[in-house]
Parts: sequence; structure tokens; C-alpha cells
Amino acid sequence: MGRLQPPDPLPDALREAIASVARDRGLIERWMNTAVADQWRFGLPEGLAERVHWRAYGALRVGLVDRRDLVLFKLYASADQTGPDNVHVRDLLALRPTEAELLAAGEWVRSQDPSPEFHAVLARAMAHVSNALR
Repeated sequence: MGRLQPPDPLPDALREAIASVARDRGLIERWMNTAVADQWRFGLPEGLAERVHWRAYGALRVGLVDRRDLVLFKLYASADQTGPDNVHVRDLLALRPTEAELLAAGEWVRSQDPSPEFHAVLARAMAHVSNALR
């Protein structure tokens, strides 16, 4: 396992594979991106490095975040975009987080932005997800 490094920019081989998958599957060009790279500056979830699942695809080695961290990042992205009906909310619903996972994710997300406005948006996003999963 190596030291985690910001994923921006992505290696050429990975960018080419992403473009190929987008073309073959009819996905938007940036279906996979480095938006999470900014999190290196603001703080990654504690223990994330130990939860990364490493995969080798030929010469390309890719670290995939654990489900726990994916729930955290998807909740953060859900609250960071306007409206509860965005791609991150749909992704979060597809993960079907438990109430405990959602509450734990909410704790971490609240620590990323102390503003009351953000906390209100986060609460609405969490309520939307929680209600949709009932």
C-alpha cells in the first residue's frame, strides 16, 4: 500500500480508460473526476488510508475508497449542490446507507463546514435520503 496522494491530475492511462467507458456506456464525459481532490486540503476522514482497497489493472494501480468513505463523500457532495435531486443524492440512495451510516456521515460532513446555512442544507439532504429509504 502506498502513501495516499491527491488524484489530480489523473494518470493518462486512467483518463483514457474513463473516456472509453463513457463512450461505450453513453455516460457524461466527466462521469469520473477528481472533484474529491480538494478534500486533501480540507481534511480526509480519519482512517481513510487504511480503508482504501487497492486494485491493479495492468500497470495501473487504483485505490478505491471503502463504502463508509463513499457514503461520507456522497453525503457531502449531496449537501454541497443545490437541490435534493442531484446525481450525488441518487448515488447515495443507491448505496442504501443505514441510519447509523447516515448519522456518522453527517457528523463528518458537519465538521467540514461550520456555517449554520450549510448545516441546514445538510439536514435537509439527510432527511431527504432517510425518508427516501424508508
